[in-house]
Amino acid sequence: CSVPVLPGDLHARPSTVIEMNWPTCTLPVRSLATIKTIPAGEYGGGTVMLWDRGWYEAEDGGGVDSLREGYAKGDLKVTLHGSRLEGSWVLVRMKRPGKPQWLLIKHRDEYANAERDIVEDVTTSVASERSMDQIASGEHVWHSNR
Repeated sequence: CSVPVLPGDLHARPSTVIEMNWPTCTLPVRSLATIKTIPAGEYGGGTVMLWDRGWYEAEDGGGVDSLREGYAKGDLKVTLHGSRLEGSWVLVRMKRPGKPQWLLIKHRDEYANAERDIVEDVTTSVASERSMDQIASGEHVWHSNR
C-alpha cells in the first residue's frame, strides 16, 4: 500500500494553508513501527515516522467514487478519524510544473483549534512513541524495491 509520509509542518489550525510535499513509498504497514530509515538514494529515502493512524472517508459521504473524483479534480475533501488528526480537511493540488504538490487545509469544525499547533506539540510516533531523532538512531532499515 502507499503510505503518505507527512512533513513536519502539518498543522491542525483552521483555515491555515500548509504547503507540503506528499511523497509516498510502498512499504509494509506492519513495518512502520520498527522502520528507522530508507537509505538515501532509494525511493522515499530518509527517516520514516508513523505520525498518525486511523481512517478517512469522503466528506460528502459519497464513498470511493467521491474520493476518486476529488483526487482527479485536485480537490479532495475528507473527514479524518485519526488518533491525532480528526475532522474535516481538504487536499488541494497546486497547479505548478513538475511533481504534483498538495496543500492540506483544515476546515473550521469542532476539531479545529487555532490555539494548538499539533505537530509542535506531538513529536513522537503513534506506533513506537519515539521521536525522529530516536528513530534515526535506531537499527531498522527498509530497502525500497523501486
